[in-house]
Amino acid sequence: MAANKLGKNPTRNGLMVPDWQPKTPEIWVPYKPTEKDKYHLTLDEYYHLTGESCVYYKVRWHLVPKNKKGRGRSHGEFPVVVAREYFRGLGYTVLASEPRLFNPVTSAPEGYVLLSFSGYRERNHESYGRMTNIFGVETLTSLNRIADTEKRRFFGHRGGGDPDLFVYKGAGKTERFFVEVKEKEPLRDVQKLCFRLIEDKLGCDVKICRVYPEECLSVGELGAEP
Repeated sequence: MAANKLGKNPTRNGLMVPDWQPKTPEIWVPYKPTEKDKYHLTLDEYYHLTGESCVYYKVRWHLVPKNKKGRGRSHGEFPVVVAREYFRGLGYTVLASEPRLFNPVTSAPEGYVLLSFSGYRERNHESYGRMTNIFGVETLTSLNRIADTEKRRFFGHRGGGDPDLFVYKGAGKTERFFVEVKEKEPLRDVQKLCFRLIEDKLGCDVKICRVYPEECLSVGELGAEP
């Protein structure tokens, strides 16, 4: 399928937000609509209504509780889960942009922090440490200094900007890239700004992965601009 236009560069605070386009064509990953419906049900509801569970249930989006009384959220982020399993199927290790994310079966941490979650960055949370181990402390410190400044200049805050996934093989020193996952929605302005900085400062591509219900045969049917 052809790559989509990802939007124009608008004006923020009287400044033109730098445009960004991916260097490679979009990656299209289909899913079965019935799996999306089942994913948002509880496990008991799965079996009561269908007699079977969602194929993504064991790899669902699961968060470490914020406190001892809290519960990890086990649903949501369906498009990211679909894309994550696609890249895992190709033999990659995949981290997602959420510092509290962990595997609900093995309890292994599965999240990363790069430009978002400033509080986690500043206390060198393990999710940020995973990235400094790959890219280096000085490199990421410099990148974040620039990104924080630019986000404040354009948007008045320093939140957001991490792609949904970091995908790599081995130690992540050579074969690696970031992935932003979309269905119909366009890129946000802060994403365009940060994706350009990531590619410029880290030399690491940011790819677009678009997940879609498998009965959709064209970009137009999905609702994106052809």
